[in-house]
Amino acid sequence: MLQPEVRALSYAVLVRRHGAILAFGVLHAASSGFGQTFFVSLFQPALMGAHGLDRSSFGGLYGLATLASSLLLPWAGRGIDVWPERRYSAAVLLGLASACLAVAGAFNPLTLFLALLLLRLCGQGLSGHVASTTVARHFERSRGSALSLSALGFPASEMCLPLLATLAIGAFGYRATFVACAVIVCLLVLPLSQWLYALRGPCEQAAPAVGGPRRTRGDWTRAEVLRAKGTWALLPLLNAHPLLLTGLFLHQLSLSEAKGWSPTVMATSFVAFGISRATASFLVGPLIDRYGPHRILATCLVPLMGGLCGLGLSSAPWVAAVYLTGAGLSTGASGAARTAFMAQTFGLLHLGAIRSMFSMLGVLSSAIAPPLFGLWLDAGGSVVGLIAACLGYTLLAFVLGLLGLRSLLRSA
Repeated sequence: MLQPEVRALSYAVLVRRHGAILAFGVLHAASSGFGQTFFVSLFQPALMGAHGLDRSSFGGLYGLATLASSLLLPWAGRGIDVWPERRYSAAVLLGLASACLAVAGAFNPLTLFLALLLLRLCGQGLSGHVASTTVARHFERSRGSALSLSALGFPASEMCLPLLATLAIGAFGYRATFVACAVIVCLLVLPLSQWLYALRGPCEQAAPAVGGPRRTRGDWTRAEVLRAKGTWALLPLLNAHPLLLTGLFLHQLSLSEAKGWSPTVMATSFVAFGISRATASFLVGPLIDRYGPHRILATCLVPLMGGLCGLGLSSAPWVAAVYLTGAGLSTGASGAARTAFMAQTFGLLHLGAIRSMFSMLGVLSSAIAPPLFGLWLDAGGSVVGLIAACLGYTLLAFVLGLLGLRSLLRSA
């Protein structure tokens, strides 16, 4: 058991002592919502009409933009290892604001593609990257709790942005709404984040690692991580959420039709996703600090497995909330655990480069899933068969993840 002087801090003490850097993380996590699929999808009908695109062509354009952004992530993400964090944060937010303006001003499919690429890179990719990497570097013994608190920005944006964007699009149109997003980022998020970073206190005092050995021969490089056999075994577990949930969320109307649900059943059930994700993120932090991030990471797929089982076995409307609750619990638990595991196992020196590499693979998975799932459905595959395949993937990822975690911890 940890001695009192090295025990992880409670949430109340963390907020009191390190509230500025935690708020900085929350702000960046919430800002990533401007580039997430749940937000961009709200503009899909307007963007299709403005640029003469049908659903398949827009989906292909969006998928290519996501793929291109994922390939840029390792290069752009390692900048946080080289640049001062405050300057890097400002660059990412300015890029995000520019992307919003570019989407608003796009006048043909090519300019829309470039705008979506920048939006996905700076929103989905780099804004969350800044939040997790910066917070991970500022904490040691309470890293899990700190990452859990900063990750609350993700479900906050999921619960607030859709309603606000829908109202704004209806009242002012999609172009004015994206201009407003750029103004919010430039005039509110950017100066507030810079001020919060300036107010940050000293980093939390280092302490012995919890729940796993520390590396003694120096920090891992990205090349070393790629050469480790455990990395490749762990990848299916790390990519399970972006792969499966992006595909299932994008084809939720097909799922609803197969289950005999009205569209409002899935739409209202997404509240359960946001609440459960926030709850898991809040609760998992102290568990990471006490038992180690590898134990949380190993079990984070279990709630998703339960939700998929319910979805495959029943067509009752309440199953939608059960499925999305399981998905939210898994997503919330894995978010903080994966960054804490990388920081503890691979060290902090190259954390930005390493984390951005894993983020690239996650975004790549999210680009592959929609067309892959669509091909299955267009070929006449059943939704139940698709759910069974997703469940089979989670079981395989769970087993391989255990082997990968064991291998990496032995090498640390």
